[in-house]
Amino acid sequence: MKQFNGHLLMVLARSLEKCSLLADQPIEAYRDAVAMSLGMLDILLKGTANLKLNESITAARRLESILQLIFADGDLKITEIVNGQRRLMETNVDNLRELIRDFDTVIAGELTQAPIFVVVPTGLYNIRRMVMNEAAAGIYEGYIDRIPVDAIADTNTGGRCLAFALATAAGFHIARATEAVMKKQMDVFGCAPPKDSQRNWGHHIKRLRGAGAHPKVTHHLEQIKDLHRNPLLHAEVTLTMPEAISLWSVCTSVIQAMVADMERKNTSPVAEIMAMLPVEEPGDEGQAAGSSS
Repeated sequence: MKQFNGHLLMVLARSLEKCSLLADQPIEAYRDAVAMSLGMLDILLKGTANLKLNESITAARRLESILQLIFADGDLKITEIVNGQRRLMETNVDNLRELIRDFDTVIAGELTQAPIFVVVPTGLYNIRRMVMNEAAAGIYEGYIDRIPVDAIADTNTGGRCLAFALATAAGFHIARATEAVMKKQMDVFGCAPPKDSQRNWGHHIKRLRGAGAHPKVTHHLEQIKDLHRNPLLHAEVTLTMPEAISLWSVCTSVIQAMVADMERKNTSPVAEIMAMLPVEEPGDEGQAAGSSS
């Protein structure tokens, strides 16, 4: 996924319009527009704007050729000196305008088929960051170095899925990211590696509880498991966008809490990260007594 700057086409259109309107005037009156048009055409022809011309490339090169001649100082092949000022010859005034019309016609048709799309806003999330590679994980700012590499990868992929309204895929990836952090927390808390038959959220949560993980962390993991993650394992289950946005929110929240819980095990814990730990309240002990499956 690459971004295309649509303003480039607006600049090109304005510049070519000026060239056409003033083509019968002294060249100095529109020389700046010629230079701008050449610059924009060069970007499009080289494909450096992430939009490469196809059907309109021939018309673009013909137009580029006459603009280069107009821009060249002292070129008298298509110009003449009138009252000390350089102008296009009358036949070339018509030729320039015709080439601009031809290019306008073919690029209009090409742009209607060009793969240019608008990504509509998703909740309160920054769409630009979600769409771009390695950007969605910016949500872990301040503690991203505590997040496993595979969790970062799933977060970035899930963010792009969310931006493109792929709700079920977005939910799947953010749940995977949560599980990756959960496994790291098990390691930090000294939980014994689970057997192959025990590699599920239920056993992970049970082991974290037994190892002394924060009760609110395990409680929220249990809720995600029951309300979101387990249903996602069924092929017939799909998420709506509101459901995917909700799951994204709760998963990133519990990931933050898990990071803060793991920080307690550091010999020199960072105060800012520790401050993200949920506040224990009366009755929290009861949350730790539940069972998972």
